[in-house]
Amino acid sequence: PSQKLLDDGFRYDVVADGTDGRPGEGSGSTAPPNLAPSGNAGGLKLSLAAPASVSATVYNVRGMRVAVLLEGAELSAGEHLLCWQGWTKGGRRAPAGVYLVRVLADGMTAVARLVLVD
Repeated sequence: PSQKLLDDGFRYDVVADGTDGRPGEGSGSTAPPNLAPSGNAGGLKLSLAAPASVSATVYNVRGMRVAVLLEGAELSAGEHLLCWQGWTKGGRRAPAGVYLVRVLADGMTAVARLVLVD
């Protein structure tokens, strides 16, 4: 696993990465988005084969939305950096635990599992 140290003292490991890519209705792209650890603190590298409307959300293991990283952002093809510094949408520090980052790009999905540790 790739380990990263966050600026606020948290660290995380990207322990799994997967896609369940399915073309959405009207989608011109057949390649799902790809997530990988980045060299930056708190970052995931998002690779898109074609321009797409992208949403990225952090969930806890109970399926509750913790933070929104992107919502309907129009991104070009290529690599983009998604950053989550361990803070909730309410501005509080997220507790240690397992989180899922779900990226939707023109009807296709990629998910990365993060473990946030004190």
